[in-house]
Amino acid sequence: MKVRAHKAVIAAAAVAAGASIFGMSGAASAAGASLLPTVTKLNVAKGSTAGGTVVTITGTNFDTATGVKVGGTAATPFLIATPTMIVAKVAAGTGSKVQVEVTNPTGASVNTVADDFTFLAPMDSVAATALLNPFGKSTITVTTTGAGTSADLFKANKVTATVNGTSSPVTWVSDTSVKVAAPAGDPSATAASVVLYHDGVAGAADTTHAKYAAVITKLSKTSGSTAGGGTIAISGKGLSTATAFNFGATAATACAPVALKTDTDWTCTIPAVAAGGVAVKAVLPTISYGVLPTSAYTFSDVS
Repeated sequence: MKVRAHKAVIAAAAVAAGASIFGMSGAASAAGASLLPTVTKLNVAKGSTAGGTVVTITGTNFDTATGVKVGGTAATPFLIATPTMIVAKVAAGTGSKVQVEVTNPTGASVNTVADDFTFLAPMDSVAATALLNPFGKSTITVTTTGAGTSADLFKANKVTATVNGTSSPVTWVSDTSVKVAAPAGDPSATAASVVLYHDGVAGAADTTHAKYAAVITKLSKTSGSTAGGGTIAISGKGLSTATAFNFGATAATACAPVALKTDTDWTCTIPAVAAGGVAVKAVLPTISYGVLPTSAYTFSDVS
């Protein structure tokens, strides 16, 4: 069983890459060549109308298979993993419960419920530009198509979402807009991958617009003299690449990470700044690496 599963994994990877290799299981037997193929199971019964779904077909008498069709359209490439398993790449198509048909020199498999395959329109994602809180609780507005013209249709479409591969709650706004609750994530200059699914069928990912930002969440003190001086502890997430910490436009001095907590905890000497409130921000080496200015410090002449 493990050998068969391993062959299926190899075949699926090869098919996804567009390989055209047949008969991985070896030469056909004379007995197998005289029997019609049968399809008894599909590992996935739904796929995108745009094509590209890789399906593993289980059945019998596949060792001499000459072709695979889904809804009457050839699935190419396909690989014979074993005499009872074929892996095929589904072409673009439409229709509900269309037949997955396997042919060999004797003929074609008979249409049954076991070979039903349904095409679903993918929901591609275009996320609004957003900086995401690495601790979670951020919301991403995503533009798409076919979410449903009502909340009930949205539910019937079984719309789900992932952010960087993690399942994320999604709520309906309109047929062309949804909101995705982003989970916690690691700050990065690289945008997160946001994907919507129509009943399990993935649409094109947005990998451009939503980024997890470094964030300062706590200061050990929030006010002090305009003369500056004294040590302040700064806590947050994504701070490991910080090159400075600014109080407004003025850089703090003697900044250093706490041992073994470079990503989350630093200490600095407070600079001299004119009276008033200022945002405290981390300075990072990549300009596209966002910072959420959620912490503020107030300078006062009152001692």
